[in-house]
Amino acid sequence: MGEGSPRMSIASAEKPFRPALFCDRDGTLIAEVPDPLRGVRACYRPQEVRLLPGVRDLQQFCLDKGWPLVVISNQQDVGRADLSRERFSLVHERFVAELCVPEVCECYFRYCFHLESDGCYCRKPRPGMILEAAQELNLDLQRSYMIGNRLSDVQAGDSAGCRSILLNAIVRRFGSYPVVPDLRGAVELLERLEGAE
Repeated sequence: MGEGSPRMSIASAEKPFRPALFCDRDGTLIAEVPDPLRGVRACYRPQEVRLLPGVRDLQQFCLDKGWPLVVISNQQDVGRADLSRERFSLVHERFVAELCVPEVCECYFRYCFHLESDGCYCRKPRPGMILEAAQELNLDLQRSYMIGNRLSDVQAGDSAGCRSILLNAIVRRFGSYPVVPDLRGAVELLERLEGAE
C-alpha cells in the first residue's frame, strides 16, 4: 500500500471468512475528469466527484450477499505531485460521503501513491492492495471478484486469485476476462454467476 494511504483498522479475527467485491475507483465507481493533455484524469477537487450509474445497484448486491465493497485504486498523481496529499484527502472524503450513505454495504478503501517506476508490490497490476485487504478483513479471495475499467485492474484481481470483470463499452471479451459495458452490466453478470452456484 502506498505510504500514507488511508488504512483499514478492522481486525480479521472480528470478521467472518467471506467473499468481497473489489472495485477500482476512477472510471469504475466515479467518473473520470476530461483533461486536454491526458484525455481523462482522476478527480482533483471534491466538487468533481460524481458516482457513476450502477454504483447503488452494486452496493445493493453486496448488501444482499453480506459482502464488503473494497475500493482498490492507484493514485500516482499524488506520487508525482500533480495532486497534493491534502487535496487527495479532500477528494477522498467527498467520495466516502457520496458512497457510504446509510443502509448500504460495508465499504473499505486502499490506495497506492507509488509511480510505476517505483516497482512497489501494491500498485496494480500487482496484487498487494488486494492481498493486504484480504488478510486484514479475513476475505475469501477465491470467491471474490475484482471489477475495473483497465487491464491492470483485472490483472491484479487475477494475480490475487479473484475472478475479474472488465468494464468496456466497445469489446465483449478480452482474453479470458468477461467484459461488460458498465456497472449495471457487471451487477447483472454477478447475479447470474452467483445465482448459478
